[in-house]
Amino acid sequence: RNVFAIVKAAGGTPADIVRQTVYLTDLDNFGVVNKVMSEIFSAPYPARSCVQISALPKGGLIEVEATVVLD
Repeated sequence: RNVFAIVKAAGGTPADIVRQTVYLTDLDNFGVVNKVMSEIFSAPYPARSCVQISALPKGGLIEVEATVVLD
């Protein structure tokens, strides 16, 4: 949600997100990530990398880093 709030504040939309890096503490959640992303984005989808990490602050399960291109 934070990513989308930042994009919106800059005058963009989710369609302006061109790349994401998704950090997961458990790759078993990858299917859930795919489901949620398919509900948010439509083709052409942003490029995406997914990385498993040992932990996130405050017990988080997922963190998303996004690259946005605003014209």
